Amino acid sequence: MFPPLLDISHLVLRFGGVTALQDVSFSVETGALNAIIGPNGAGKTSLLNCVSGVYRPQQGRIVFIEVHELTTRRTGFWLRSDGFGHAHLRLTRQTAGDSVR
Repeated sequence: MFPPLLDISHLVLRFGGVTALQDVSFSVETGALNAIIGPNGAGKTSLLNCVSGVYRPQQGRIVFIEVHELTTRRTGFWLRSDGFGHAHLRLTRQTAGDSVR
């Protein structure tokens, strides 16, 4: 039996008075196919942003391959060779024509 690739335990993420994630826990096992589903506003994107390092949860742990605790890092995460990567998007007010100039 292999350790989980990703182990998420008791994540809590709040934005002011809004709780986006409350006590979220699950593991992703080696070779498993997993999905994150739910209605709009359920916290799916917030969860993935915590895993990728865009957001830092107020509580809980995210551990990648038993060794890399992602919740202790200060910036976005980044194991590109292991299939993870992230990018920050910058939203600006532009027209389609502005983008190609």
